[in-house]
Amino acid sequence: MRSEELIKETMRQWAEEAEVPGDLASRALKGGKRVRMLTAAALAGAVAVVMAGVSLVVPSLLHAERGIAVNPEPTVNVNTTETRTDPESSPPRTLVAAGDVAVYAYYTWEEVKTSDDMVTVKRTWYLYDRDSDSYQETPWAMLDVAPGGGRAAVLEKVPADRVGVLDQAGGEIKWFQTPGAGAAYWSPDGTRLLVTTYSADPDETGAWKNGSRTVPPPSRTGWAVVDVASGEVKTQPVAYQDDRGPVNPRTDFRWNRDGSLIWEQRATEPHRQYYDLSGKPVAAPPHEDETYQEANLSPGGRLLAVSSSDDDAVTAVKDVRTGEVTPIKPVNGHWVEQLAAWADDTRLIAWACEYDEKDTCVGGEFRNRLVLVTADGGELVPLTGFRENSQQPGSWTPIFTRR
Repeated sequence: MRSEELIKETMRQWAEEAEVPGDLASRALKGGKRVRMLTAAALAGAVAVVMAGVSLVVPSLLHAERGIAVNPEPTVNVNTTETRTDPESSPPRTLVAAGDVAVYAYYTWEEVKTSDDMVTVKRTWYLYDRDSDSYQETPWAMLDVAPGGGRAAVLEKVPADRVGVLDQAGGEIKWFQTPGAGAAYWSPDGTRLLVTTYSADPDETGAWKNGSRTVPPPSRTGWAVVDVASGEVKTQPVAYQDDRGPVNPRTDFRWNRDGSLIWEQRATEPHRQYYDLSGKPVAAPPHEDETYQEANLSPGGRLLAVSSSDDDAVTAVKDVRTGEVTPIKPVNGHWVEQLAAWADDTRLIAWACEYDEKDTCVGGEFRNRLVLVTADGGELVPLTGFRENSQQPGSWTPIFTRR
């Protein structure tokens, strides 16, 4: 069975489980061309590379006073593409960066018991501080960083009654009323926020018992789009409509590449459902729904990060004009498991395990690190140290933001 077919079968299996497995591509590919080699142990996390020497936040932003006005315009405009690495640290201690992408933030997670039968996921968020050239812990329950790194959208709890926008200069904050806010994501141009709304905690689910867990009924109610400059908030009810039920209580909406559409992940085909801003289902933009790799299309739109059917690779890059597929084979002692983000039109940020020359990963497929790899698979540079097990509590997940 080809990798694409195996992934589809795994997607169907999700509907019978309590939550989306973090090892999506790994589980799918385990049953096919390579039992010994699992891929993409880090699909659940967004990977990010942090830009060189440019600030994301100052200390006052980390613990900003609440209720102060904020400049709605971006305060930082970064043009550097210098690569910064911290290959001995996991999570990174100092700035990590490559090309046009930065890891301005990351989170660690743990499960917290809420009752005898239920648990919720608690995230601890860290933001980059220029003055100390390090990531500092924040008090927020959820956050996302705007393009350019000058502002961050924050939630005090999940779900929350409001979403805040923190400004890099001085740490001022402005609040927007968005009842039920469970996640907030910046538009690609940094002018709007897409807030997914819920009637209950989207991270709460059944505790594991005898190898299984239950999933609460869907609690998603829709989205709100916040125009940060004007303060206008437009709400749109869009409930979870998959009749097989959610594979995870959290079903956030996301912007598409140019911010003209909104999409959600689905457990059944189509695996991405797109909507216009009025909530009407629409067709997917060209090529955006043709891959499970999170990196998706390159900035210029010519190259697509895909899964590989090659025996010696599990990821690849496809030229959408010619159809040519270039597998990314083991390089520089690493096996590339998951393509997470494009640094520019020729390089990608990826998760990779340590390759032991026996077609296996040293320490297992969930022991992986961030790397920078060229689209032709010819060169690879480690960006961070290894996560010991991406599936265990305490593991960290980077957040990518355009510089």
